[in-house]
Amino acid sequence: MMIICPNPNCGYRGEGKKVGGNNGCLILILLCFGILPGILYLLFCPRKGVVCPKCGVRIY
Repeated sequence: MMIICPNPNCGYRGEGKKVGGNNGCLILILLCFGILPGILYLLFCPRKGVVCPKCGVRIY
């Protein structure tokens, strides 16, 4: 995916780096151990998105 970095000090134009994503099986296993571990995983695991490979700013 082509991006233009919104960071004024970077200005990178090119391919963005894809990051994150939830693991559905892991969520189910954690929910079997209890509601709290599953909810904590959902809150703190990285979301799917694209970051600038030069400066690391999350685009979306």
